Amino acid sequence: MAEIVHIDISKMLDDAGREKIAKRFWPRVAKAGDHDCWLWTGPPQNGGYGYCYVNYKKLLAHRVSYALSKGSPLDQMVCHACDTPLCVNPAHLWLGSSFDNARDARDKGRSRGMQLSHCLSGHEFTPANTYIRKNAKGIQTCRTCNAEAVSRYKLRLAGVLK
Repeated sequence: MAEIVHIDISKMLDDAGREKIAKRFWPRVAKAGDHDCWLWTGPPQNGGYGYCYVNYKKLLAHRVSYALSKGSPLDQMVCHACDTPLCVNPAHLWLGSSFDNARDARDKGRSRGMQLSHCLSGHEFTPANTYIRKNAKGIQTCRTCNAEAVSRYKLRLAGVLK
């Protein structure tokens, strides 16, 4: 499987190249209103972001959209104002550093260590029931779930559970 690369797209976007890429790119976009998300209908990758091939290079679709509409993002990240990974609407895309993108995710509650109200088992994260794992970058852990897992482990050691 081809690895997605961040390259200077401007080298591919001379007048002839831009037209050729646009002709292949925009038909794979479900355009809605100017202020709505324009969803990439081509293949998505694992993170939910669309991708396409340009000159045999696998590129993220929102980066190509930005390059076609506003110019090459060079080494900056193309961030989504709408938080929709498949969106390629140039009006929803902005340039930022990796730090800017992480801060945006944190501020919008999308970061990996975001503050959740309940664990996956449905236990409420209260101060008494929450452990913040320092070695895992501040991820919340449910104390009730942890205690249940420890009990199951002890029963397996005792031969009661398999």
